[in-house]
Parts: sequence; structure tokens; C-alpha cells
Amino acid sequence: MTGPRMALAGLWLVTAIAVQGALVSRFTFFGAHPDLVLVVVLSIALYDGPLAGALCGFAAGFAVDLLSDHVLGVGALVLCVAGYATGSVRDYYDRFSATTPIVIVAVASAGTTVVLGTVLKVLGDARVTWSGMAADVPRIALYDAVLTPFVFAAVSALNRRVDPAVREW
Repeated sequence: MTGPRMALAGLWLVTAIAVQGALVSRFTFFGAHPDLVLVVVLSIALYDGPLAGALCGFAAGFAVDLLSDHVLGVGALVLCVAGYATGSVRDYYDRFSATTPIVIVAVASAGTTVVLGTVLKVLGDARVTWSGMAADVPRIALYDAVLTPFVFAAVSALNRRVDPAVREW
């Protein structure tokens, strides 16, 4: 990952955190809302690989932790692992399929939501319930899958424009 692409990834993360906090989190659809920050982290991981996914996941998770009221570091840890895992599996799937990023992000989103909810529940967060998590996980994964084609296409297009010599996806 080159310097301009790192700067672009930082810009993507700042924008996603701002839009998530200002717009997306205020609107709930059937009791849940998409996780735009997670979709951006996973899109960067799909394009740039596991190291970029882990770094962006940690940075985004830490920023979200600072803006939230749950235990500091939980989001950073979970998003870091999600970014690394998503970047790692990208080599095993068809790169030319339009549905591959959608499926990967949907599965990673469901897993990330379950892990985050479980860790928060274990740490004593009374707002997290097993029944609420079971109801929200499919919705969040679906909403994130719907956002993926737009976010992944934008991340890919801008990365190719910033650094046309390197095309990893």
C-alpha cells in the first residue's frame, strides 16, 4: 500500500465515521441500521489485502470506540481481526465476480456483529441481549451487503485512479 493510497484510506475512514455518526445511525430500518464503517474497512481489506485491512480496522475501530460509550478497545480489536480475515480470504475467491465482495462482506459483517455483541455481553454490557443480537445480525448483514457494491466500487475506482500501476483486485 503506497503513501497516496494510505492517505485515501484515511480519508475513506474519516468520511465513513462522520456519515455513520451523522446520518446512518439516526435511521433504523426494521430495528437495525447498516454499519458503513465496517463496509469501508472490509472494502479496503478486499482491495489492499490483510495488512491494510488490519490497520484500517484498528484505526476505524479505535475511533468508533472513542465516540461510543462501550469499553474502549473492543471495536478496535474486532474490526482489526475482521479486516485482516477479510483481506486474507480475498485470494481464494473469484476476483472477477460481481457478487464475491457482496458475499464476503455479508458473511464478515454477520461474524463481526456476533463477535462484537458476544464480547460486549461477556464484558457486562446490559444493552446487548442474545435475542436482540439474533434478530439484528441478519438485518445488519443484509444492509451491509446492499451497501457493498457502491462502497467497494468507489474504493476500487479511487484506488486505481490514485495508483494506476498497482491493481490488486
